[in-house]
Amino acid sequence: MNEEFLYLFHSTLGTVRLRKQLEQQPHLFRVCNVPRQLSAGCGLAIRLHCPPDEWQRWCQQGETAAVFRCEADGDYQELARYPAS
Repeated sequence: MNEEFLYLFHSTLGTVRLRKQLEQQPHLFRVCNVPRQLSAGCGLAIRLHCPPDEWQRWCQQGETAAVFRCEADGDYQELARYPAS
C-alpha cells in the first residue's frame, strides 16, 4: 500500500529535477508549497505517493533538504534531513 511523503529541497532546481523524474513514473505526485510548520530553502515541495520502502529512491544528493511521511492526522514525521552540497 502506498503512503504519502513530502520532499523539501534546498533550491527550486531540486524540485524541478525530481518532478521531471517522477513524470516518467506511475506514482501520483504534485508540486506544492512547503507547509508553514516546516521550513525549506526554496519554499517548494513535492508530495509523492509511493510504497514505504521506496521513499529513499527519490532523494537527490545535494538537492533534497528533508523527507517527511504525511500522517493521517495532518502531521508530518521527519524521516531524513540532508545538508546542502
